[in-house]
Amino acid sequence: MSGKQSFTKALKKYQATLGKASPSNEAVEQSLDSEKEKEAKKKEEDNKKKKEYEKKIKEEEVRKEGEGREELISEIEKAAQSAEKVKGKDMTFKEHCKEFEKEFKNLSHLEEEAPRPKKKRKVTMKKKTLLRFLSSPFQASDGRDFSKA
Repeated sequence: MSGKQSFTKALKKYQATLGKASPSNEAVEQSLDSEKEKEAKKKEEDNKKKKEYEKKIKEEEVRKEGEGREELISEIEKAAQSAEKVKGKDMTFKEHCKEFEKEFKNLSHLEEEAPRPKKKRKVTMKKKTLLRFLSSPFQASDGRDFSKA
């Protein structure tokens, strides 16, 4: 018998056993399939919830940025309006300074809310380590020698 014939014979036996499958085997297969479907549905729901949560967070950030900008713009507009009101009056230099200080105090809280750049981490090294590093031969990846600079 050739390999092809033995393969077809084995395939026919397998198909015959499938035809004679017991109902309990089918029930087990169906329960396994239903469990897999439940797991797949649960994963899909989790992914949907995660996407919705991320979307809400992004919308909240955009909304907060917009509110901050609107607040700043309104403060600037108020300052411009007060400056226009003052233009009609003849004011001395001291009066202008006082008016400017009032407006500056009104805007000073915005300075505290402004994001600040992160501080760079300071790297410290013991003197012995530094001397050992400087005295050892050091070559860059392109072949340059930095042992004695």
